[in-house]
Amino acid sequence: MGADTELVAEYEIYCLGLSPSGVLFAGDSDCLWRSADGGQTWEQIECPDLLFSEFAFHPTDSLTVWAAGTDYSDADAMHTAFLLSTDGGYTWTSQPLGSDGGMGYCIAAGSAEPCRIYVGGRNSSTQEGKVYRSIDGGGTFEDVSSPLWTDGDYVWSLEVIGSSGNTLLAGTQSGVYRTTDAGESWTCRASEIGVGAISASAAEPSAVCCGYEDGVSMSSDGGLTWEAVAQDLYGYYFSRDVLVSSEDPGLAFVCSAVGLFATPDGGASWTHTAFDSSYAWIVDMDVGGDASHSVWPLRAISIRTGTRPSSTAPMTGGRHGCPQCPREAMSTVPRPIPSTT
Repeated sequence: MGADTELVAEYEIYCLGLSPSGVLFAGDSDCLWRSADGGQTWEQIECPDLLFSEFAFHPTDSLTVWAAGTDYSDADAMHTAFLLSTDGGYTWTSQPLGSDGGMGYCIAAGSAEPCRIYVGGRNSSTQEGKVYRSIDGGGTFEDVSSPLWTDGDYVWSLEVIGSSGNTLLAGTQSGVYRTTDAGESWTCRASEIGVGAISASAAEPSAVCCGYEDGVSMSSDGGLTWEAVAQDLYGYYFSRDVLVSSEDPGLAFVCSAVGLFATPDGGASWTHTAFDSSYAWIVDMDVGGDASHSVWPLRAISIRTGTRPSSTAPMTGGRHGCPQCPREAMSTVPRPIPSTT
């Protein structure tokens, strides 16, 4: 790709993943991109019939990369898929999940081995939200979906709380659901509409942030209770992704269709970066590498710029539901952004 730091225009970057070793992955609608030098150069990895939605990384093996996605290899139906690479992201295998068709939107994993891995998405036939669980590091999966997730209640986001992988939060169209027994049972902990993203702090796993259709809520007890810290933060555009700092539980980032928002104090105050565009859809963001990025830990963001859609109807669909809009450029950019302090 040359020395440019951006993937632009012709590539629709849907998700980013930055490994602990600093390898950056960007998934578009046709293939996967890999950069080992902070986005200065990119390799195109051919992954026919696979759409990547979210990445996760093995806690000790730098060559093992996981992803949630959708497998289109079946001519009759698309399938929710667990995607696995054991060579640092150069080659991938796909494991379709569920007997019916579906789409995979999110992935989360515990750090204790053998790793518990969860893949979330939806069933295409019933339109119900789905969560699949593996207790053997991705070898096999079983359906641990909640019967509370009815028609259209897709699972947009997953977040493991703690290292064991037993406590999990699921963000759905109807709210935040919590399990403490690895998906055997679920309870609704927040009835927000369109929970597109959930993030917990590595420094303090009980500090959790969720972004939903028109606001942000935070929890200080691992998702048991929630407090709205921002409403109408980004108009009618829902949250696309959230991140809580791995070092400072009060520092969080929220991306949406009108730019990037950040809070240094647990939601008491917010700063906004619009990226010099009337329409800057922040598709995804990630933090990775070493732990020295405490002031501004974001290492990569994916931006779609263009003209803001004229519709004033609420957007639904969460993390992976992109609105239709004119697109001037889609970029994966490891770039400095003004500090929140």
